[in-house]
Formats: sequence, C-alpha cells, structure tokens
Amino acid sequence: MIFRNWRLTEYRGLSTDTKPSKASNGAMFVEMDTQKVFFYDAENKRWIAPFDEPIPTKQADTWEAKIWNGLSKFNGDLVWTDGENTYHTRQGTTHILNGDTWEVKTWNGFSPYFASMWSDGVNTYYTSTTEGNYILNGDTWEVKEWKGVPPTSGGNVWTDGTNIYYSYNTEQYVLNGDTWEVKEWKGVPPKYGDNVWTDGTNIYYSYQRSQYVLNGDTWEVKTWNGFRPTYGIVWTDGVNTYYDDDYILNGDTWEVKEWKGVPPTSGGYVWTDGTNIYYSFNTEQYVLK
Repeated sequence: MIFRNWRLTEYRGLSTDTKPSKASNGAMFVEMDTQKVFFYDAENKRWIAPFDEPIPTKQADTWEAKIWNGLSKFNGDLVWTDGENTYHTRQGTTHILNGDTWEVKTWNGFSPYFASMWSDGVNTYYTSTTEGNYILNGDTWEVKEWKGVPPTSGGNVWTDGTNIYYSYNTEQYVLNGDTWEVKEWKGVPPKYGDNVWTDGTNIYYSYQRSQYVLNGDTWEVKTWNGFRPTYGIVWTDGVNTYYDDDYILNGDTWEVKEWKGVPPTSGGYVWTDGTNIYYSFNTEQYVLK
C-alpha cells in the first residue's frame, strides 16, 4: 500500500510496491520495511537511493525566517503541486515557485479560484462547488466528466494508499476508474475527509472528540495516551509525525515537542517544495532547518 501525503510531497510504502511514475523533483519515497529513502530525479525521471543507511534519527528542529521573492505573504494551505511544480492559488491568481521566487502563472482558458486540488497519483484535478470539476493537462484545465456522484470539494478527497475516497457528512464515495460509487463503511466513517491523516502505517480520522483508525473497511475507535489531536492537521518531516507545534507521535502517545526558533501554530499551514519544509501564514514565513 502506497500512501501519499498530498500537501507534503512524500510517499510511503513497501519495497515491493511500484513507486509512482510521476512526482515532483526531490520528492521522497520511504520503504517502511527496509527504512530506505529514495528521491525522485525529475530530469531523468527515476527514483534514486543516495543513502543505503536507515533513516537518520536526528532531524531538523529549528524554524528560521524565510524570505521569498514575488509573493511575500501567503498561507501554506493554499500551496499545492502537480507532481512537478509547486503552486499557490488564491482568488483566481496562481503563482509558481521558481527557486525562491513566486512567479505569476498563466493558465490556458479556465483559472482555478481556490487551491482545491487533489490527485489520484497520476493526474491532478480541481474540484469546486461553484466551478465544477477539471483535470490538468499541461497548462490547461479541461472540464472533467465524472460518472456517479463526483465530489464537490477537493479538500475532502483522501486516500488509504490504494483507493481514492470522498467523505463529507453522509456522502461517502470511492473512485472506481471514472466512476464515484457509494462506499459502505463499517463503524463510524469520517465526517470530513480533510481530517483524515496517516502516520505512514495506519489511517486515522480526528475531529474533536472523534478518534478512529481504519482497519480494512471498518473505522474503529482509537484511544491515544494523554493528548489527542483535535483535528487532522497532522504533518510529517518524512520521519516523525507532528501535531501543530506542540506534539510528536511516539507509538500511541503524543509527546510534547520542543522546537527552536519560531514553530508553526497550525499544522495546516506546513508545506514542502519537495526539498525543504516550510510554515506560511500571512507574513509569518519560516523554513525548517
């Protein structure tokens, strides 16, 4: 089972899994059974393993100020990727990241208004209640015709590493080819897909007091030791799993995490360009070193 963190360009799976054929330059693939790390070389379209050693235990722990060119203040939850480039979309205007510079991006024809994008691992889609459904083809957003009942919000589309789902209140669907079919879950399914997250091994749903873990087709109650995440604003640096700036996950226990510098106040604003991890909220712009 391969899981992709849609905001952070990182994949996790087994050494027997086929690695994605398309990814952003510098994207990471962690083999959970061997603990080997592979990085995607976009120029040569291949996964390379520069390290034959297990993932290092010492991680960056300092949040340093980051100076951007072009776009000086923006929010990380509006950053997205098509597997090759990193973009920021807000109120119909899209910027593309070129080094440390955010440049205005011009699309052919239709331009998305929100950063409501999602991917099935091959293509990038845009889903909006008011604007409909589109698929990205080069520099052009083309109308996408789905069968069944398509999602109305890209933010509530999620994956268990095998299938793509849409969860919003009582609406529970699974993508089968080009068809969105009703999904029958056991237990208590997620009310909002944007609160589904993973630690690289299991799939969880966290919303206020509701805490569940996915076991096959069944959502089972999950009990954490001590603190429990209020929402699914969980993020990873490729090795550890964090909640906001306060906690790090150790087994079934959320332990207090001490950062240096100015840590993020919400995990929802943490993002990556495939190389570094950033926190962006208005004028607060930081990089993890």
